[in-house]
Amino acid sequence: MVDPVALRASTTRRGFLIVPSFQEVLKKEREYLRDQARDAKDTGTTFGLAISGGGIRSATFGLGVLQGLAQAKLLSKIKYISTVSGGGYIGGWLVSWINRAPGRLEEVGKQAGELREFPG
Repeated sequence: MVDPVALRASTTRRGFLIVPSFQEVLKKEREYLRDQARDAKDTGTTFGLAISGGGIRSATFGLGVLQGLAQAKLLSKIKYISTVSGGGYIGGWLVSWINRAPGRLEEVGKQAGELREFPG
């Protein structure tokens, strides 16, 4: 995931909002992916996660996939997340959790792996 701080909108001295252009965002994203690919060679296998659309059903399915990845201790291997439509619900939730967790993705993977299903 591209560092949101690097793409944050800024303001001028007169208070005008400056939003990064699509080209700037694309450039930063490509730089990030290039760096991640280089790092992956040093640290082992990584992968991207795509969560498709379909409303709340896709979000629910995506949650199940994330729980399975967490239990298999694979969440920390995710380097890129792409979502569309309903998949964005669960993808947005995951990215929000990652950004708030003290240990980022490793901490989320640990906590999510500890989640258990409700009995019966």
